[in-house]
Amino acid sequence: MTVPGTPRTIAQEVAVVGAALGCVLLSHPTGFPWSETAAIVACLALPLRLRWPWLAMVFCLWALSGELGLAPALVGLYRVGRTARSPWVTVTWATVAVVTVEATVLTINPVSVPDAILSVGFSILWMLSPSALGMLVTTRQKLAQSLADVKRARDAELMARTEQAKAEERARIGQEIHDAVGHHATLIAVEAAALSATTTEPETREAAQRIRSQAKASLAEMRAALGLANEGVGDLADVPALVTRARESGMPITLDLDDVPAARPAVGQAIFRIIREALTNAAKHAPGAPVQVTVATTDLELVVTIRSGPNDTPTTPTSDSGGQGLTGMADRATAAGGHLEVADGANGMFTVRARFPLPTPPKVAQAKATNDGSEEPLNTR
Repeated sequence: MTVPGTPRTIAQEVAVVGAALGCVLLSHPTGFPWSETAAIVACLALPLRLRWPWLAMVFCLWALSGELGLAPALVGLYRVGRTARSPWVTVTWATVAVVTVEATVLTINPVSVPDAILSVGFSILWMLSPSALGMLVTTRQKLAQSLADVKRARDAELMARTEQAKAEERARIGQEIHDAVGHHATLIAVEAAALSATTTEPETREAAQRIRSQAKASLAEMRAALGLANEGVGDLADVPALVTRARESGMPITLDLDDVPAARPAVGQAIFRIIREALTNAAKHAPGAPVQVTVATTDLELVVTIRSGPNDTPTTPTSDSGGQGLTGMADRATAAGGHLEVADGANGMFTVRARFPLPTPPKVAQAKATNDGSEEPLNTR
């Protein structure tokens, strides 16, 4: 146990030693000429109890044998009760203190048996009270710490149970979605394959094959989203195939994807999903309108732009759109470290633009560090 050195502790020790010295100096002298000196030394030795309670008690016992060590002994016994690892240690020191006091009193001042019994009783009360108080304070602190530990453990257990319940519920919902939606998607793929195999019309066969391909792709993406498969759900390299499928379904769409560097997997997947969702929205809300998809880079960012319209035949959004497409695209862009911009032009042109920061090349970073302090930074907001 180390001796605290905070100002509060120092002030507390000054007060304790001062109070004990005051009690000693105000006491009546005894028959021992050394009693007052022993009591003063015991008071001055009280700070030792913070590290060595037993050493402070040795000085207190010397003072008790001179009949003036009651005040420092009470402080020392309280400290023993606070720090003793076993109650028997506290009881032993209190018993030794009682024996020391009574040995002096009963030897020098012979008294009657009733008086001796009262004297021993008072000594036991005086010596055991601070010891018991110290033990009670320590026990209370340990109990409070134990209750805090139990509360933390209970909170952790409740949190773990909550997370487990959430995981089980997600797994249940995912399995139900997989069983229901997967069943219908599989039937669509099977029916499309049967139609492709039995029809004699080339256009019908091509349409059936596209339906079968889309059903299989939907099933694969659903399984990946539910964690039932390890395959990816699309990347930047899959954008041309996505545009080709959309063009084959009748959407007038152009793609500009020249000289685009490889992006991080998270960015590539976000770009694929944003383009797919934008094409889906264009097919829902403006069927037949031309769509232009551009993926380009600047010095600092990768920019994806999807423009649709204008459409000469305005249509009303379908009832099953749900209004979550733009929110989903914004969430995907943010999760990949970018941000989404949406603009609805007065001429009927609808633009979705996603920006993703690119890693700063070493030469650019070095030039930027060199120019710091000499040029104002550009406002990219």
